[in-house]
Amino acid sequence: IIPFYNESDTLKKTLLCLDDQKYKPNEVIFVDSGSTDNSAELINQHIDEHNYHNFHLIYCGEMSPSSSINKGISQAKSEYIAYIDCGLHIPSNWLKESMSMMHKGNCDIVSLQINTIGVSLIDKSFVAQTYGLNTLTKCFPGSIIKRSLVNKLGGLITKTRASYDIDFINKVKKNNYKRMINTNTIINYFDINYADSFL
Repeated sequence: IIPFYNESDTLKKTLLCLDDQKYKPNEVIFVDSGSTDNSAELINQHIDEHNYHNFHLIYCGEMSPSSSINKGISQAKSEYIAYIDCGLHIPSNWLKESMSMMHKGNCDIVSLQINTIGVSLIDKSFVAQTYGLNTLTKCFPGSIIKRSLVNKLGGLITKTRASYDIDFINKVKKNNYKRMINTNTIINYFDINYADSFL
């Protein structure tokens, strides 16, 4: 599941990362959160160029990652849900390593670590107040989750741009579900990590 909103600047890099995965997904669902740029056109062009029958583009229209992820999950057919954001460099071993860990560890969710660096002073200050500057931090993007877990926990809280990931992980912990961290796969942003202006 890949939600997007006006990602035309980095979308091609994200698509190339997906093409490069050692473990090919059964389906890829892009969820348009109401983009006003040509992101959807770029995705459709990529699908046509590679004749991908398992890549799908759906429209959510709400500028809310949580709502878009929930909509993508509702359309997915797989027993396992892999969620990643646009704008992230995704190593080619992501799905292979995380699926292997999922099966060997018999866990409900496998998450990654993100390396947050920041680009400009404003970007770095936002990073410093959230994940922490130049740190490896467990994150929700890049997680592989059993569909049964999503169903039991009722999905992500909707209509929010932040804290939906923290809320979901807190519910995982509270209900004693098993989460493992794939430390072999580190993701990072292609460019701006959080924001390039205070607005």
